[in-house]
Amino acid sequence: TPHGKANLPATFFGGIAVKPFVQTTIALDIGRIYNGNVNTFSNLPFDILKQNNHGASNGAGFAWESSTVYKIGIAQEIADSFVLRAGYNYGQLPWDTKIDDVVLSALFLPTTIRHHLTLGASLELGAQILNAAFMYGFKHSIQGPI
Repeated sequence: TPHGKANLPATFFGGIAVKPFVQTTIALDIGRIYNGNVNTFSNLPFDILKQNNHGASNGAGFAWESSTVYKIGIAQEIADSFVLRAGYNYGQLPWDTKIDDVVLSALFLPTTIRHHLTLGASLELGAQILNAAFMYGFKHSIQGPI
């Protein structure tokens, strides 16, 4: 953390979309989040002996590593004015599960969702569009010695 400022990590995503049918689009994205290049995320968690406070220059971080994210989605046009969508996202955990105090760090870590599912729809009503979306994050637990 440079003087208490938290920079966001660089990200790089790319993807491809195919239309196997006129009304169907399937998309695949793969991306990399470079947490390891930002001290706020990559530095080791708070250590009372080192007194590396959060927000101090080169202070405590989350011990995160860079991670890869995979996404797949489908959009199906049901009618000229109605589209259904579904998607799935898998993201690698950004921390090394061997770190002893990862459980303690989880008390203040930003939330990360490893697997999530999305559903959505769009309905054109003349000049207006009605959109609806739903996202479900699957439960996962962090376990460690603390």
